[in-house]
Amino acid sequence: NSQVSRGSNIAIKVRITNIGTTYSGNWTITGTVSPSLPGYTYRQDNQVSLAPNSTSDYTMVFWNPQITGDNTFNIQVSQSGNDLNSSNNNLTATVRVY
Repeated sequence: NSQVSRGSNIAIKVRITNIGTTYSGNWTITGTVSPSLPGYTYRQDNQVSLAPNSTSDYTMVFWNPQITGDNTFNIQVSQSGNDLNSSNNNLTATVRVY
């Protein structure tokens, strides 16, 4: 678990990798932090299709968390094409705000 002080920024780096055998098609990445930032969603739509084994890195920054204790990042990738293994499109991580 990572820790940040209340009112500091929270950042998480995410690497998206196409582990399939065909181009991914356009895709969207979204991220939330709860319970500190209800209603705020980091979102990047219409990302360029990834070739097989290609990656794309993102650093998501969430400002000024106010609720102390464990906060959960929920990151999700969704794509416009036929994703044969969508079970690997989610990430959850915890950060402690003190």
